[in-house]
Amino acid sequence: MHAAVREWTQSGFLEKKQGAVLAKEVQPALKRTNIFFRIVLFLFTCLIAGASVFLVLVPLGITDRDATSAICIVAAMVCFGLAEFIIDQFGVYRFGVEEAFAVMAVVLAISAAVQLKSNSDYRTMWGLGLSVGAIASLVVYGGLGLLYAGIAAIAFAALTPFSLIHALVAQRIVSASMLLAVFLIARRQHVIYGDDFPGDDCAIFQTAAWAGLYIVANLKIVPSNITAGWFYWATYASIWILPVAGLWLGLRGKDRFLIDVNAAMVLATLSTNKSYLGLKHQPWDPMLLGVLLMATGIVLRRWLAAGPNGERRGFTPVRILSKDARLMAVVGTASAAIHTPVSSPQPAASQPGFDGGRSGGAGASGEFF
Repeated sequence: MHAAVREWTQSGFLEKKQGAVLAKEVQPALKRTNIFFRIVLFLFTCLIAGASVFLVLVPLGITDRDATSAICIVAAMVCFGLAEFIIDQFGVYRFGVEEAFAVMAVVLAISAAVQLKSNSDYRTMWGLGLSVGAIASLVVYGGLGLLYAGIAAIAFAALTPFSLIHALVAQRIVSASMLLAVFLIARRQHVIYGDDFPGDDCAIFQTAAWAGLYIVANLKIVPSNITAGWFYWATYASIWILPVAGLWLGLRGKDRFLIDVNAAMVLATLSTNKSYLGLKHQPWDPMLLGVLLMATGIVLRRWLAAGPNGERRGFTPVRILSKDARLMAVVGTASAAIHTPVSSPQPAASQPGFDGGRSGGAGASGEFF
């Protein structure tokens, strides 16, 4: 709420005096820092936590995998306890330090599981590691409310079938089923609670699960040896259906994040369509895609602007929030800074000359080597 009040004030919806009064009323009693210090503190704390574990393993000469696994488990519990302790004692919120200890708890738990099954086959080892990672990430989200920990739990769970199941088709079916179940559960919670907690988090989780479902379904994004058959063409149909259905859900619920993700899925479908159909990619394909996107954007913008008061059903082409203008400035700067170097053709190597020889001299006076 405090961040929303600040954004409304910067965007001109509230006067500065009104924004100051409202911001004081919703001022959280937690300590925060800016994103730059947050990143620095996060990296520095991760370095300290990782080095501390190695300082236990290396001086003691511990090489046994069971002992290493036990130490990693203890270290994971200590890291999670430190995260809870720092929050409780110092009242920090997204400060970087407690986040680093929470993330290191997940990393150490995965390391412990991998070490425990290191004598098993590769698939079993990483399957257990991913399963433990999913559970540990879910515990971190439940305990500390870190949104990216919940997303990591979804990702770990979706990757687990790829390690434990050998059949290629079954891998994707099981993974897609898990992601679909997460989407349905998260969407139901979002409908119940709306934009209030935990509905706001569930909105992010449903979008993450929907995007993961598309990635699993698109056989050209994640490389696969499946090149024909009923499943191949079923996934081809799904990469067209999923973005359309997602856009419909996003537009109906005015869920901007879901709309943005499904718009990106449409671009991915257009980009991988030729690969699916076995058609040859042409050098002008990106240019045609760019023209299509520009034309679509112009038509959509003019259609929205032509509506009553410049909007249609709550959608407007005008950037009403200051953060949108800042985002467009960042994107514009990045697009100008990041470019693909154009390779210039190399000049042809000069051929040795054989001209200038005189009769009877076998060309000895010419450029003959």
